Amino acid sequence: MILHSHQMIDNQSLSGFTENADLSHKRIVFVTTGYPTHDRPNQCVFIHRSIKALSSLMDTQVVHLRAWLPGRPILEKRKWDGINVISISCPQLHRGSYLHINAVLLHLFGVVGAKSYIDAADIVHSTDI
Repeated sequence: MILHSHQMIDNQSLSGFTENADLSHKRIVFVTTGYPTHDRPNQCVFIHRSIKALSSLMDTQVVHLRAWLPGRPILEKRKWDGINVISISCPQLHRGSYLHINAVLLHLFGVVGAKSYIDAADIVHSTDI
């Protein structure tokens, strides 16, 4: 199930997710451009706290899309406070008239790199994208 932030959530959208439902076997993937890292532990801690709270109810996975920098690996798998995180570094051009190219690069690296995680999810939630 993929719900976008602009969509109204109704009972039909949440069929199978009732108040008393066992969510422990459900998998949610969070796709975000901001998440704590070892060099920036305070970055987007509110996103991490939300995911951490849900991790006691369901299987959580974070796909962290970020800009590639020299020395930064394209793909990095790690745990952050017990949460599985895969960081995908995407090459980006400087701001300006290149935004359409950056969108293509983000798609090529991010979506393709995260495809197996997204395909295995029951729910995909995105922030900052």
